[in-house]
Amino acid sequence: MKKLSLILLLLVTLCVSCGNDEPNYNKTEITRPKDGNGKVFLEKGQLVTANIDYTAEQLNNALDNYNWKREYGIYYDNKSVSDRQADVLYMPSSIFSGRKMVYLKNISGNREVRSIETKGKLLLASVDVDPTSSTFYPIDEYIVVALDLEDNGGRMVMDYKLHREITDFDISSSYVRMVWKGTVAQ
Repeated sequence: MKKLSLILLLLVTLCVSCGNDEPNYNKTEITRPKDGNGKVFLEKGQLVTANIDYTAEQLNNALDNYNWKREYGIYYDNKSVSDRQADVLYMPSSIFSGRKMVYLKNISGNREVRSIETKGKLLLASVDVDPTSSTFYPIDEYIVVALDLEDNGGRMVMDYKLHREITDFDISSSYVRMVWKGTVAQ
């Protein structure tokens, strides 16, 4: 009887500890607000004032004269918006003046640098072609949703359409939204 009780206790412990081990995105079920009228949504669908009517000249100025560091990201789909996420996997972490976008490839600090160019409100990030390599890298497209520039810095809000599944988000309409802090390049 003692052995049976011990086995049952182990089974209960095992069942309790084998819950969902995936990250908790703190998803908020809401009718996702839409960007517009000088506002964009951020974490939990909170609307904030932002310049969504920036010009191509302002975007080019931001890429040529500012350094950008990703502050945080959020995941969203047509129905819900996550809380702030400090680590947004497989996304760029910095943009340097001179139009270089840096991706951290792994936790050991290996980086990949991509060149960026603009096409309307899109940032196109591409790997510099190595003529000796047969490896093909697709161009990543980021939508610059809002751009607020000041003399000493700024904020940029950028979206990326996800091509991988995020727990509890609809893959057909899921995006990551990144909020960037800019400082004037020296």
